[in-house]
Amino acid sequence: MRDISKLVVLGVSFVLVVTAFMVLYSNNNSVQVYLQSIPGSVSHTAITAGKYIGIDNSNQPMYVMLSLQFRNQGQLYAYLSEISNPNSRMYRHYITESQFVNMYSPTEAQYAAVESYLSQNGFTYNTFGDRLVINIKGTAPEFSALFHTQINYYQSGNRIYYANAMPAELPANIAPMITGIVGLNNFEVYHTNLIFPHGKTVYQSVSSLFKTGQGVGVNNVQLTLPGDLQVAYQEKPIFSQGIYPSSDIVATVLWAGTDSNGNPVGAFVPSDISTFLKNTLPAGEPTPTVNGVPVDGAAPPGYSAANDSSGANGENTLDAEYAAEMAPGATVDVFYGPSAQSSSIDDAFTQAVNTAHVVAISNSWGGSDSNDSVYDQEVAHANAIGITVLASSGDSGDNAVGFPATDAHNSYGVVAVGGTTITYTGTASLTGSGTTGIANQITWFDSNWGQATNQSQQYIGSTSGVSSVFAEPSWQASSTDANQVITQVGNGRGVADISAVANNSLIYITYPQNGTLKSGYMWIAGTSIASPVTAGMIATIDAYLQSKGQSTLGFGDPTIYKLGNEQYAGQLNNMLPYYDVTQGATASYSAMKGWDMPTGWGSINAYNFAQLVSGISPGNTTSPGNTTSPGNTTSPGNTTSPGNTTSPGNTTSPGNTTSPGNTTSPSPSPGVYSQVNATSANIQYYGLPGT
Repeated sequence: MRDISKLVVLGVSFVLVVTAFMVLYSNNNSVQVYLQSIPGSVSHTAITAGKYIGIDNSNQPMYVMLSLQFRNQGQLYAYLSEISNPNSRMYRHYITESQFVNMYSPTEAQYAAVESYLSQNGFTYNTFGDRLVINIKGTAPEFSALFHTQINYYQSGNRIYYANAMPAELPANIAPMITGIVGLNNFEVYHTNLIFPHGKTVYQSVSSLFKTGQGVGVNNVQLTLPGDLQVAYQEKPIFSQGIYPSSDIVATVLWAGTDSNGNPVGAFVPSDISTFLKNTLPAGEPTPTVNGVPVDGAAPPGYSAANDSSGANGENTLDAEYAAEMAPGATVDVFYGPSAQSSSIDDAFTQAVNTAHVVAISNSWGGSDSNDSVYDQEVAHANAIGITVLASSGDSGDNAVGFPATDAHNSYGVVAVGGTTITYTGTASLTGSGTTGIANQITWFDSNWGQATNQSQQYIGSTSGVSSVFAEPSWQASSTDANQVITQVGNGRGVADISAVANNSLIYITYPQNGTLKSGYMWIAGTSIASPVTAGMIATIDAYLQSKGQSTLGFGDPTIYKLGNEQYAGQLNNMLPYYDVTQGATASYSAMKGWDMPTGWGSINAYNFAQLVSGISPGNTTSPGNTTSPGNTTSPGNTTSPGNTTSPGNTTSPGNTTSPGNTTSPSPSPGVYSQVNATSANIQYYGLPGT
């Protein structure tokens, strides 16, 4: 009997060996591997929306991003919930970058396994210090082979795009580590949230736009610059204490454009931004540092940007000028890729999150109501180390909400910023020396846009509404005021959270005029203004918190809603964190007292907001903090200056020994220089002339 058992075991073993041999080797002896599909790696919308026209056999370079699974994911989400909860004893107790990597990033061995697979298949790739993402360069045929799929061309209307027809597959030892693949299709192209309400006219003399502080134009509207917004949004009381965000970095994320022939151009003209700061930065304030940071082979900043035909030059210029002037002394790093495709944006955003001393990231772009695994994971990473991520809500003037403004969860996410039109008191100025206050603020909306500009789009204004992809987060559901508005429409994440100016603003830009390039001021509108303005304010608020020996704001929404609830309930003793917007409407929703769709809780009063956040302790529902009035004299000269050890973007970032924000300076001197930015790629930083 024992001998028969042995024979059975031997027989079974022989069958298994033969079976394994047959699986591993085909008829031509080529090695095969067990493959697993990557969920969500094929866009069914891209395929069903278009007509198949052929296989993509082009040799044009593509960039594809792989996102890897968090380690200890449940613990990470629990930690994120605690640090963003104002009632938790862990509130704003952030970990360092190295602690994040050691606890929550894939292991070195896991990351190396993915690298090894790519190297064996002959691919060029970039890695990142957080080990969450790998950026791969290749062609459509190469990626079709790598992922065992087929990338085809499709046509929808007049547009031709590429997309993979089948789910991507990877070896069974690699696939379980991968949470998403971005870049296998270019079906969706993102758009900026910038409007030129009176055409792309360059005014070379600002005196032609200002008359005793009042802008001349349609309806004699008031035109303002960031210096006036510093006054209107109450940053000045913080600055009067000698507190500036001089040790911190504000990042903006976008792409570079092309000229009328489709040739790549730079993201902005550096001299435009230095001229803007020279002409408009209020006297006595430290000059910000601005760098252009191209990724994925994007063209460097330069005069070529003046020939941009896509609008990217205007957007990047706006982002840099307004973020910089709302955060005097800070460094503004403009991260951008070569196109408005998801992989390009994801690379720029990942680079920003992996840069030391970044405290706020502004996104003045948008797409459909969707999700992006690479971007979403990096938002969680950013929030874990104390970075606030913001996005403009959009300019459609209706309920067409979209990513990334909709990207929010219970414990991490993006702060969505809607738009307003402001009527100012006092006198506006070119240099911020005026006395602007806010007399009135209404929802930004122009119902006559199409007729006045001969555009097919009838109206423009702040986009708002309820996501069909992201569920309503707990901090909205627990707010009676916000929840009752949201649930009348749906059960998803409501947009916006807060708002800021989105109309009647000026940038300094070089742009074609009647066949020649001219430099001067251009009239702009859009929630693209609101996002960098608020990002600059967040950096200033963070500097105030750091001056008190505290950490930065980080994921702001739970705190924003806590303070909004308390303001609405009358619990804050007139130290109000928001200018509540109660007037105006878009094509879909109206402003009202408290929280509303188009403007959220309203725009931030920076000084009051900073004081209230600094005074929050667990379980404290009435948190005015110190009661000293704006401009008090007890705070200047504090010994816990910005840049203390509680700031995000610590200097122990793995592999980032020469990153911006090192212990000597947040950014090297102006000019072209190279940094190893917590990544295997050699990242170029391009500074401004004359700063």
